[in-house]
Amino acid sequence: MTNQLDHYISNHIKSLYRHKLFSPILYMILLIVLWIIFPIGTILSPRVINEKTSLDKLYKENDRYVSITLTDLKFTG
Repeated sequence: MTNQLDHYISNHIKSLYRHKLFSPILYMILLIVLWIIFPIGTILSPRVINEKTSLDKLYKENDRYVSITLTDLKFTG
């Protein structure tokens, strides 16, 4: 009798947690897909470039977000 009861309890616990884990797993998959589609990582940590790098080359490589340090700028306005 106790063996059947233990089996019933363990199966019930497994079933309960399967149902509880369904939506978090679904949300995690959705977030991963959105992370791949929208390049959020490049916004948070843009590529650092120097003055020798061609902007045309970066555009062709789909680097839309870059970090540039400009020196010797003159105010013309």
